[in-house]
Amino acid sequence: MNPQTQDLETRAREVLKIVEYHGAAFVRTSPVHNPHLQYGLENGLYNKEEVDAADTKFRKTKAREVLKTVEYHGAAFVRNSRGDNSHLQYGLENGLYNKEEVDAADTKFRKTKAREVLKIVEDHGVAFVRNSRGDNSHLQYGLENGLYNKEEVDAADTKFRKTKAREVLKTVEDHGAAFVLTSPVHNPHFQYGLEKGLFDQEEVHAAQRIYENSRKK
Repeated sequence: MNPQTQDLETRAREVLKIVEYHGAAFVRTSPVHNPHLQYGLENGLYNKEEVDAADTKFRKTKAREVLKTVEYHGAAFVRNSRGDNSHLQYGLENGLYNKEEVDAADTKFRKTKAREVLKIVEDHGVAFVRNSRGDNSHLQYGLENGLYNKEEVDAADTKFRKTKAREVLKTVEDHGAAFVLTSPVHNPHFQYGLEKGLFDQEEVHAAQRIYENSRKK
């Protein structure tokens, strides 16, 4: 066997493994791999049934993997992804799993996201979450399915507001009271801190003096 023929046979055998990992459609549309596939078929290195078997292995593997993708990203994400959705449909049509298992994976995703969003309320506030279409849908799911109640959401928001109010006193020290009072970001936290007794006017004046003294240096 001359070296050129040997190389073609090696590449033709390798391409059957590529079908297993990437699918027959990928190989057939590849100007690099398809000639090797055709060489293998035409020269009896394997037959159509073996190519189909390699492609089936690929599709089953991807179909099983996509159920995990539903757990991590949700059924809506998978169904809106042409590649992932085709694997999902293959899995359903070929009995690798059923609708109930897909729904269970989606429920796991939604519960996970709903629990995570309560932490987002703590870190960014309920207004931020309600203005985010994605986060708000997770918040509503959590409320509607009893993962937490309105009081727990309010408590998480209060924690956020208290944290921000305490931070704003430091902002007075660094940038001055005038900056804070005219800031649409900082002033609401400042007013909340005063109204809830987290600090008083004397503490604000002390913070302002720190700012003024730093400007004299």
